[in-house]
Amino acid sequence: MADPDVSSPTTDEYRVCVLGPLTVAAAGREFDLGGRQQRLVLALLLSRMGEVVNTDVLIDGLWGGDPPSTARKAVQVHVANLRRVLGEGFPLRTAPGGYVIQEANLDVDAAAFEAAFDAARAQLRTDSVGAERGLTDALARWHGAAYADLEYEPALEAEIARLDELRLQALETRAEAGLRAGRHADLVGELTTLCAEHPYREKLTELLMLALYRSSRQTEALRAYERTRSLLVEELGVEPGPALRELHHQILEQSGELDLEEESIEDRFAFLATDIESSTAMWEADPEAMGQAVARHFEILDQSVTANAGTVFKDTGDGIYAVFAGAADALQAAVDAQQALFVEPWPTERPIRVRMGVDEGPASARGGDYFGPVMNRVSRIMSSGHGGQLLCPADLAAQASTSTRDLGGADYKGVGRVDVVQLEIPGLPGEFPELQTERAPKALVREGFGRAIRGYELREQLGEGAHGVVYRAYQAAIGREVAIKVIRPEHANQPEFVKRFEAEAQFVAQLEHPHIVSLYDYWRDPDGAYLVMQLLRGGSLATALERSPWRPPAAMQALDQVGAALDYAHRQGVMHHDLKPANVLLDGEGNAYLSDFSIAARHIEAVGVPVGSTVAYLSPEELAGEVAGPSADMYGLALLTYEILTGERPPLGGQPTPLAEQRPDLPPSLDEVIARAAHPDPAKRFGRVDDFLRALRRAFGTDVVTRHHEVQPAEVRNPYKGLRAFAETDADDFAGRDDLAEELLDHVTSHRLTAVVGPSGCGKSSLVRAGLLPRIRRRSRGGPGTVLVTDMFPGSYPFEELEAALLRVSVSHQDGVLGELMADDRGLLRMSKQLLPDDDSELLLVIDQFEELFLLTHDDEARRRFLANLVTVASDERSRVRLVVTIRADHFDRPLTDPEFGALLRNSVVPVAMPTYDELTRAIAQPAAAAGLEFEAGLLPRIVGDVADEPGALPLLQYAMTELVGTR
Repeated sequence: MADPDVSSPTTDEYRVCVLGPLTVAAAGREFDLGGRQQRLVLALLLSRMGEVVNTDVLIDGLWGGDPPSTARKAVQVHVANLRRVLGEGFPLRTAPGGYVIQEANLDVDAAAFEAAFDAARAQLRTDSVGAERGLTDALARWHGAAYADLEYEPALEAEIARLDELRLQALETRAEAGLRAGRHADLVGELTTLCAEHPYREKLTELLMLALYRSSRQTEALRAYERTRSLLVEELGVEPGPALRELHHQILEQSGELDLEEESIEDRFAFLATDIESSTAMWEADPEAMGQAVARHFEILDQSVTANAGTVFKDTGDGIYAVFAGAADALQAAVDAQQALFVEPWPTERPIRVRMGVDEGPASARGGDYFGPVMNRVSRIMSSGHGGQLLCPADLAAQASTSTRDLGGADYKGVGRVDVVQLEIPGLPGEFPELQTERAPKALVREGFGRAIRGYELREQLGEGAHGVVYRAYQAAIGREVAIKVIRPEHANQPEFVKRFEAEAQFVAQLEHPHIVSLYDYWRDPDGAYLVMQLLRGGSLATALERSPWRPPAAMQALDQVGAALDYAHRQGVMHHDLKPANVLLDGEGNAYLSDFSIAARHIEAVGVPVGSTVAYLSPEELAGEVAGPSADMYGLALLTYEILTGERPPLGGQPTPLAEQRPDLPPSLDEVIARAAHPDPAKRFGRVDDFLRALRRAFGTDVVTRHHEVQPAEVRNPYKGLRAFAETDADDFAGRDDLAEELLDHVTSHRLTAVVGPSGCGKSSLVRAGLLPRIRRRSRGGPGTVLVTDMFPGSYPFEELEAALLRVSVSHQDGVLGELMADDRGLLRMSKQLLPDDDSELLLVIDQFEELFLLTHDDEARRRFLANLVTVASDERSRVRLVVTIRADHFDRPLTDPEFGALLRNSVVPVAMPTYDELTRAIAQPAAAAGLEFEAGLLPRIVGDVADEPGALPLLQYAMTELVGTR
């Protein structure tokens, strides 16, 4: 007899998910699959669905080469339990020699993903838009790593690797489809992230280069090639493959073969966008009824659209996009659909309610889809509504067959302010909550999980401290789980924090070491500062020490790993300043990783906010308020060692008590080593992390040394950037243009507008970022006022980019920033006063690649108003904003076409010519001397002379020196 507490579905289809944690559900109910071994048995059978899996294979998968004598019986018990839990309808059958899961009656997400991938790949050449849509739907089936709760099981390693490879291929194919459909600009961000995640995958680099090239970013495309080539040559000793080399050559030649094959024709259309409200919760509550309801909902929408001379051209899963010749037809179709949907007898627990939006504007028809700003606008308008509500811009109200209600202006991302009306549909309710246009992420910390923030979906809280909260999150674009640390607004809005956060985060993001937790992304706005980091599933060392101190071999391994990471950071000029068990994270195998280089804590301490338990790990010199160097990290490492071995927190600012009081089994000589590393006088501590680790090993004895340790020769640091532009973090390596940087500094401090103009490749951006900005920050520290620095690229939506740049340095939350910026010609002046601290601080706004405003911004009115805002802040004596724009000389005529802005440029230009021979020589020789590099006599003058007269001489020379140092 079946267990009365377990349902036994016999006819319902089972939904099996392996693209994430392993789950099985039927009839709206998820089954408890038992412990890890039982779930592994099911996973092994699912990975070979339709095949007989021998019992010996299952035994080997569960226990490897050392099974217990009861192994065969244990497998039988696990299978019997699975049958009992899943019911008779689940097709788990006994077969000769083993077991088999038959394919009938199962909806397995991996199988559905593979089928959808194959179909989309076949569709790619004939319908790129359809292929991209199909791949997006296929990839949406991923909810984490394949078999995420079993990902470290050796028996599943091959299957997980196979599925991961298919996911990567699907991401590549989707990007290829997007490029064929002309969405190159939209794909740059996603492809940049994917290339960073998979740096050896040349196909991703090809796609990124093509997206950049088609977005008029040829230089960045070439830099992407050089990054990949350098990595392949330095790490693997191989050159890029033929396809990548050929693409590089075509970009250099500006080959016409790289242009889009198909040109679209732009015309004016009206569009209807729809979406079911709360569909996710309804699917989870009753998937069978919801499936019937959604199918019927599509029938009603299609009938209403067709009856009003429209065409449904896109199915979004829970909604549609439809196109019409005019707005009157689109609005009538929406009214008809809402009335039919309202009276339909739905099989679900609550009725289907659909939000709708209608808009009209120019769009390009291509590959069965439509492209243009109107598509973004209608989507934003629709998504701001509620189930049963029909919205459109006020200028379409006259074409509606029913009365309308004015809802006022609303701010939409990428669109700006729109006056919105709601259609009053006869027989339907007309009262709805306010429009959902809030885009600030302030609710994410306070209102639980499942929230999306800048492309990350929050899953669960991992920890909470005095400064903020850490969440496990999912980055859907590339199928990666991450950890997000959210610094609380009361700390993140301190002016000193705002001033220094981004610059220091850039330093930490550049740290690349096997035992440093990677910082993938970071940003700040008035609702907090956000650090997106590598997710490690073993928890923290602090949590592990709550159970017991560590034995010497495990302790020495962790200290070796943390010490190597700390030594690497010191060589890069980065201190940790907050070494403690909570900042050492562990993976599933117990390996240690150094985390949290005090991007938040250092700034918070600097402005006088208490740092809580972190104080217990501060060195005596830090407690005394003195400037701390690497020796302070040595002190922290000593206390960390003490706590690993004893499980006890060391005393504040003093010497650790003898280990014998806690661990009499440890060698007495350890006390001397730890005491020296934690000496009150920094000069008497170990000079190098390596020296401390070697002394620890000697004290422990060779029986606990986890790996042979040899002193490695110091790495030769390569100070050259190749074709990459210098960033502010590269200031120490930026040489040869001190006079020009000082001239630029003087101009910026005496003018509201500075235009840095020069030919492509002359080093404009490098001069601003690595030459000007560090000088601005140094002068700000020594002067009476604070200078907050932020930057932006104009892109396709300059006001949205401006809003994001302002929010990065804002110290207070403001609603409707985008709408205020776009409202009139004084929006930037008005918002700068509201967003900046209430003191004498100023804002330096750097607008890099200013020519994008004329090349990528297609809305003429938006461009005019953006320029007018710049004129206002540059002309008003009370303005707290200074502007620095960089623009290529061959596009300098474009801003001159605007009379007011062009007039300002007369006294605002700082010309940047190609570097002289002397400047080039200093640019190479000075960083070489600082890095301890020596070259044979006459080599540098000869190399400089070879390129001095070439266009783009500085990047060419940087590239040559990068190659030269890499071969040493």
